[in-house]
Amino acid sequence: MSERRVEERGALRFTVRWEARSGTHHGQVRNLSGAGCFVEATVDHVEKRETVRLQFSVGRAGLLLLDGEVIHVQEIGFGLRFAELTKDERNAIAELVITKRARLL
Repeated sequence: MSERRVEERGALRFTVRWEARSGTHHGQVRNLSGAGCFVEATVDHVEKRETVRLQFSVGRAGLLLLDGEVIHVQEIGFGLRFAELTKDERNAIAELVITKRARLL
């Protein structure tokens, strides 16, 4: 798989709820940027090109609901490219990445 990321992803881990055609599920985000993320989860619930909605908490910004397209599926999870994000959503993601990274140091 070729590397086509436009934005740097922050390596972190937190719980996320996600909704797909198969229903509502839970997983762990392993990395995140304003362009997308990788969700560690049971992959028999999702297919490539499927639209998925993520829900997770981002501190002061509260709860984020983000839609995206599954761009690849692996044994341990799936990569998601976010649909159009608002400026506030993009800022909330950036703040979350910075906060989580600081905790890892």
